Amino acid sequence: MTSPHSASPVTDLPEAARLLAASATAASGGDLTQALALAQQALEVSTDRASRMQATYRCAFSLFRLGRLEELVALFERCWPEWRLSASRSDLEDCLRWAVLAASETGRHAEAMAWAVEGVERARSSERAADLALALNAMGACYERMGDPWQAERIMLEALAHARVDGGAQALMITLNNLAAVTVGAYHLLRDGVDEVDAEATLERAAGYAREAAAMVALTGEPFHRVFIEGNLGEALLHLRRADEAYPLLDRALAAAEQGGHLAQVWRIRCTLAEGDLQQGRAQRVLERLQPMATQSLDQVPAATQIRLHHAMYRASRSLGDTATALRHHEAGERLLRRRMAQQLRAQSALMVTRTEAELSRLQAERARLEVQIERARAAELAMRASQDALTGLGNRRYLDEHLPRLLRQAAQQHTELALVLIDIDHFKTINDRFGHRVGDRVLVELAQRLRQGTRSADLIARIGGEEFLIALPETDLHRATEVCERLREQVEHTDWHAHQSGLTVTVSVGLAMAPPHDMATLFDQADRALYRAKQAGRNRVRAG
Repeated sequence: MTSPHSASPVTDLPEAARLLAASATAASGGDLTQALALAQQALEVSTDRASRMQATYRCAFSLFRLGRLEELVALFERCWPEWRLSASRSDLEDCLRWAVLAASETGRHAEAMAWAVEGVERARSSERAADLALALNAMGACYERMGDPWQAERIMLEALAHARVDGGAQALMITLNNLAAVTVGAYHLLRDGVDEVDAEATLERAAGYAREAAAMVALTGEPFHRVFIEGNLGEALLHLRRADEAYPLLDRALAAAEQGGHLAQVWRIRCTLAEGDLQQGRAQRVLERLQPMATQSLDQVPAATQIRLHHAMYRASRSLGDTATALRHHEAGERLLRRRMAQQLRAQSALMVTRTEAELSRLQAERARLEVQIERARAAELAMRASQDALTGLGNRRYLDEHLPRLLRQAAQQHTELALVLIDIDHFKTINDRFGHRVGDRVLVELAQRLRQGTRSADLIARIGGEEFLIALPETDLHRATEVCERLREQVEHTDWHAHQSGLTVTVSVGLAMAPPHDMATLFDQADRALYRAKQAGRNRVRAG
């Protein structure tokens, strides 16, 4: 005979498995509330460790995407000891990142930083670029929530370097989106007279990061990612006064957030739309948009979004002459802002005290380890900056010299073709002289984005001169390379340059050379002569050498 306890796994496991399968199905269908309820039921009936791990993972996944961050932190703290011993590496690292982001968002900065450091250590030991990129993203989020988006951007740029090398499309997309989010956050600190020049430059960076992420979002098929990416891109464009581009993105992101139950993003996007209403003098529309939110419980809404809500309500009410309501929202926003700042300072202080009071041997070891990490981060940042064009974010001459010979060697060893493309902006000096260098810089940034969007992740892109760009297309024959060049040329010609400056038109001339021969100097000479012929033939055309 068997006891009830010995028989229970036989009866419980199929039920847990059924619930977990149903939870996964609900999540893939976008019903995260149902997915969470089913995962919680599975956790209750699971008696073996493997089922508990799966059920905990499904709970954490749903809580994170629903924005129920306090519950996620509590779940993680309760289950983390067992997770360290039993969970699969990928599941553990996912939950660790979610816990870092949730703890950061809810003001649990000390826990968030400790978990972030552990996540980076684990990722470095795994030697997988994607893991390290995502772990650094989580650490960057800690700094951003502690009031330092500039440090966050620095760390995430290291993550971007790892993701671009061999981190995979999803890690690259997530990193770009997080960079967009932290730079938008930095903009909110710099605007309103603090540093308007830096604020606009920060927004331009945010839009660039978000545009590149948006170009990749179709690869994942995840509405959740689209909500964040299009929300960030729409917000950056709105504050750059590009409302025609911003509103379709924001409206689509809001609808997807509402459908998916992503409450925190719903409120953030509504605040962004309200700020757009204020730009256009539609104060009454702000009240209609935000009043329902202002009267609801804000427990699950991040403090930064609550502050934006009250600020928008304050400005709208003041514009409409309702001084009493304006004062109430101003005071509420100020209270939240002071509370948030105090929380950030308290967290930084507690973190410092904890480190100071640690055992001397542990402190020395930790300091040595952190110094190694800092040196690695600095080295990666310096290497990245040394190889990156500061304006466009593309590779520069140094980047080209480091990576093009490798592509040529591979092509020679594998007996494959490689196309080398030189692109030059037509009459760029005239653009600078007529419209000014600021418009000229925008043209360069926009062209760089077009080149990114029109090429593959395996292709090499660099800015090698003032208005001259290079693309290397491995494993590409002449016919296909010509198609790519013509498409890029047409996209540039038909870009709405008037959105940047009335009367502005931009075209490019393109020179194309093919390897073999797999010699860089020979290819450059052939492509340069082809580019010269394109210009001699009237510009705005492609010629092959």
